[in-house]
Order: sequence, then structure tokens, then C-alpha cells
Amino acid sequence: MTNIVETTDFLIQFRDERNWAQFHNSKDLAIALSIETAELNEIFLWKKDAEIEQVERVDKQKIADELADILMNFFIGNTDRQWFTSLKSINPEDVNFWQPKCAISGKRTLPVLEAAHIKPYEKSGPHAVSNGLLLRSDIHKLFDKGYLTITPDYHIEISPRIKEQFENGRDYYKFHGNKRNYSASKEMTQKTTEKQRT
Repeated sequence: MTNIVETTDFLIQFRDERNWAQFHNSKDLAIALSIETAELNEIFLWKKDAEIEQVERVDKQKIADELADILMNFFIGNTDRQWFTSLKSINPEDVNFWQPKCAISGKRTLPVLEAAHIKPYEKSGPHAVSNGLLLRSDIHKLFDKGYLTITPDYHIEISPRIKEQFENGRDYYKFHGNKRNYSASKEMTQKTTEKQRT
């Protein structure tokens, strides 16, 4: 696994194969994260500098296991419960989240950036990082309602329905035909196409 997308998708699959999702509400995930962190701290508790070096050598696997548990709870919590909504679905290769900006407008104002599902959640779209797209909040709403999309060749298309229904939309039509400059994965492109926005 080479990036956050693959790691998180692996963890979600690992969790789902064991039917653990039923236990993963915000409270229990937060408690689990706290407990796993405490277990890591316990390994080093009351140890002096020289002893810490020895612990790191002797208990290297135990430390790695605790760190893995901490990261698993963090990634699942962030993906499932959207603890960090504006930065959910981070993947520098598939979208543009390491330099957070809206995939349509290019704006970088973090408080108004939201993670959009490419395939809608109510249509079995997963809470997986590979199914995410970072959008400005108003553009996110338009995307979800089918007023705009990104084509498989990364061009933005704005539906004429905005003008027909609301007699405006100048702020959005300026994006029509623009090409977003980021590299999307094949999976993301396929899901965006399947959404069939018009």
C-alpha cells in the first residue's frame, strides 16, 4: 500500500469482513483511539532514557502493533464519521487534497470546503477515500443535485437547468468547459461517469 487511499480502503475492507461497522460510532471510536494511545504510552511509562532505547529494541513489534491500532481507529473514524469533514478523503494522486482546494473553483478557503461522495451514499456509494471529491459547499450541493459534473476527461460541465430554473447562475457558468488540473484515478473517473450528471 503506497498512499492513504489504499491504506484506508484496506482498513475498511478488513473491518467490513468482520462486521465491525456496527460498533463504529463516534463515541466508541473515540474511546478506542484513546485506549490504544494509552496502551502505547504504557510501554514507555516510568522508563528512563537508557531504558527507552532498550524497550524500543525489545518491544519493537508491540510498539508497531499499538501504532497500527491507533492509525486504524483514526482512519476509520475520519472516513466513516467524517471527524474532519473538509479534509476527508485525502489522496495527493487521485484528487487535490494535499493542497486543499475545490476541484471546480480552485478556491482554498478551508472552512467552506467539503468532501463530496462521487457515487452517492444513498446509492451504496462507500465512505471510502477513493469515492471522495473536495468541493466548495455551494458547489457540493449543486453536484449532489445533478447541476454540474466533471467529465471523464476532467472538463467541468454546468447544467442549463440552473439558468432555466433559477434565471441566474453566472457565478457557475464561468467554470463550464474548464479543465481541472489534477490527476484522477481510473476508479474515480469511472464513478464520476457512472453518476451521469447532466
